[in-house]
Amino acid sequence: MQGRFGFDEYVQHVVDFIVALGPNTHLLASCQPTVAALAVVSLMAADDHPLQPASMTLMAGPIDTRINPTSVNALVKSKPIEWFERNLISAVPWGFAGAGRRVYPGHTQLMAFMAMSPRHFDAFEDMVYQRAKVDPAKAEAIRVFYEEYFATMDLTVDFYLETIDTVFQRHALPLHELEVRGRRIDPSLIWRTALLTVEGEHDDICAVGQTLAAQELCNKLRLYMMKTHHVQTGVGHYGVFNGKRWERHISPRARDDPRQRTQPYRHQRTCPAIAIIGAARAPRQSAHECECAVRRAVVISPTGVAGSSREGTRGNVAGSLCLDGGEVGRTDYF
Repeated sequence: MQGRFGFDEYVQHVVDFIVALGPNTHLLASCQPTVAALAVVSLMAADDHPLQPASMTLMAGPIDTRINPTSVNALVKSKPIEWFERNLISAVPWGFAGAGRRVYPGHTQLMAFMAMSPRHFDAFEDMVYQRAKVDPAKAEAIRVFYEEYFATMDLTVDFYLETIDTVFQRHALPLHELEVRGRRIDPSLIWRTALLTVEGEHDDICAVGQTLAAQELCNKLRLYMMKTHHVQTGVGHYGVFNGKRWERHISPRARDDPRQRTQPYRHQRTCPAIAIIGAARAPRQSAHECECAVRRAVVISPTGVAGSSREGTRGNVAGSLCLDGGEVGRTDYF
């Protein structure tokens, strides 16, 4: 892509994809892109666009990082924006596409992910042991997981710094100060697009409550009919959109017809089109699993920055438990 690519351009990029897909598109965003996804639907609602998405699924995203702030949130708040530009931005080396362009390198993000938990290093020791002594199949499963986990990509300097500033430092969206190309983002204008928010019980990047905040912002959506929140037990951040609980619990619910989400847990897949906005890694098995049951799909993933809920929201919630294979996830219908 030539020219500038910042947060505003990213939002317009997603709008263009939704328009290209046509009517009855379902938008799904995981991690940082949830903010852009909410901005996209808000703008289309403000324009009364005829191709507004039928549903929007926001998973493990930093809609409001003031809620249950994690160590990642605290780090971002502790440094001025100039520190990130001075220490984390570099140029694409010569000999590669985009040579000389200033970016936040994918390998820097990967190192940050790896440093957050010692279990990654333990997993590599286990992989070697399993391959040499015990269970080659288990070793292969670990290798496949990290083949995807390591598939990070660079971010343009504009997109990275604008995301740090607006999403994590100024909290522009929940404070109703977020603007895209001079237009104020107002999620309260959304009334035609059903909303599903998903969080992981042990998420240490986007803590429980941060994605749920979208339910409050979209306050014009009809209760019980258009708003659903699901907390998946037993998973951290990455497990919300990868692994067995994603495949068994979250993905089927995201693919359900939004009008049927308030019915007992099912495994029907009825969405004719789905736009998937992922984190900064090349989607492999998890994205394929999400695509396999839909007629047409597009994966957009040029991103990767990566609580207790508020009393006012929880007062309007009726809860139910989703049981499948002995694993429990909580789904609240607003």
